Amino acid sequence: MYKAQVNLKAVRELRPMTSWDDIDKIRTWLNHQIKSIETTLIEGSQYPTGTSIMHNVADTLHRVSLQELREDIQRLLMVVTYNG
Repeated sequence: MYKAQVNLKAVRELRPMTSWDDIDKIRTWLNHQIKSIETTLIEGSQYPTGTSIMHNVADTLHRVSLQELREDIQRLLMVVTYNG
């Protein structure tokens, strides 16, 4: 369920982009999203640091969700780049 919430938030952020006609603007926005996710993953703690098991599980699921989301956005960027 946690991963679904992360993905839902990402889809909501992608929605305005679907009305854009400028391919370069879409590519720029997707690249920005990828860089933002990478920064979050790199600058965050690499290992769960909380004392609560639930907090650690949530942190791990959040990182996994962001990694999967990054891959999905990269695939979308590739489709836009090669078909645009």
